[in-house]
Amino acid sequence: MNSLPMLPKKWQDCFRPFEAGDWKGWINYRYDSPEVDAILSNPTRLFEEANVVRWHKNKRNRLAEVLWPSQPNPGGDGAHDGQLVNNTIVLKSYQSSTFYNSLRLKLGAPRAVRHWENVWLLNQNKIQTPQPVFIALPYKSGGGQGLIAVETVGPHRRIREILTRELKADTLLDVAGHSIKAATFAEFCGKYARQIHDRNLVHRDFSGANILIPDDWDGSGDNLCEQFVILDINRIRKIAPGKMTMNLRIQDLERLFMPESLLESYYFAYAGEDSGIVNQWQKFLKYRRRYRRIRETRNPVERALLKTFTYWPRTG
Repeated sequence: MNSLPMLPKKWQDCFRPFEAGDWKGWINYRYDSPEVDAILSNPTRLFEEANVVRWHKNKRNRLAEVLWPSQPNPGGDGAHDGQLVNNTIVLKSYQSSTFYNSLRLKLGAPRAVRHWENVWLLNQNKIQTPQPVFIALPYKSGGGQGLIAVETVGPHRRIREILTRELKADTLLDVAGHSIKAATFAEFCGKYARQIHDRNLVHRDFSGANILIPDDWDGSGDNLCEQFVILDINRIRKIAPGKMTMNLRIQDLERLFMPESLLESYYFAYAGEDSGIVNQWQKFLKYRRRYRRIRETRNPVERALLKTFTYWPRTG
C-alpha cells in the first residue's frame, strides 16, 4: 500500500490530507472547494477530453493542462478564506510500461512522490519550478505511480523554441523582449546549468523542453535559478558534497539541445574559470556525440546496445 509522502513543515499550513474513493494524498488549500473530494475520488477523470485544455503528452505517461473549479476557497480559518485560484492546472500521471520497470520502481518511491519531494528540494535551493496543487496516490501499490498536479506557468517560451539548428553565434534573438545574441543566450544556458550543479543537484533530463524562459525575465545572467523555470523534476538527484563528478556534469550538459555553432559558448560559460572542467571540452564533445546517436537511432536493439556499453557504464 502506498503511504502518503512527508509534508514539509513550511507546507503544513498550505495542504490538507484527503481520502476519496481509491485515492489519498494532499491538496493545496488554495485549490480546495466543496467539489474537490468528488474530483479526487478518481482524479484520472481530469484527463477526459471534455476537461483537457491542452495535451503535452498522451502515451505511457500523460501530461496535460486541465480545467479545475475556479471558486473562492471556503476556508474558515482566515488564512485561506476567499482566495481565488486559476481555472487550469497541469496534471501528470505516471505508469510503468514494462514488467522490469514495474519491479524496479517497487523498490523506490512512486515517481509522483519523487516529483513532490523534489519540488521541496528545489524550493530549498531557490530554483524555480511549478508548485504543487495536489498529489494523489492509489491505495494499492499496483495502481501505478500516482498523479501530481502543479500550478500553470505564466507566459513563457521553452529553450527548444528559442534555439534552432540554423542559428549562428551572432544571430540576434528576441527573448522576453530582449535582443540577445545567440551565443550570449547559450552562455546563459550554461551558467544556469552550472548554478544548479553548484547546488549539488543533477536534473538527469535536462532537455530544451524542460527549461522555460518567462516573459518577465530581466535579460541578465543574474539569479537565473530564480528566473528560469525547470520542469519534469522527478529524476532530480541530490549529490553529496564533493561527489559531483565530471561524468555527472557531462551527463546533464549533453542532454540539453544546443546548435553545434553554440556548443562552445554554452560549455565554456558553464566551466567558468574552473580549469578542471575547461580541460574536459573534448570529452564533453565525445560523450555528447554518443548521446545524440542514442537519441537519434530508430533501431531498438542498437539503442539498447549503445546504452549498455557507452552510456550506463559512466552514468549509472
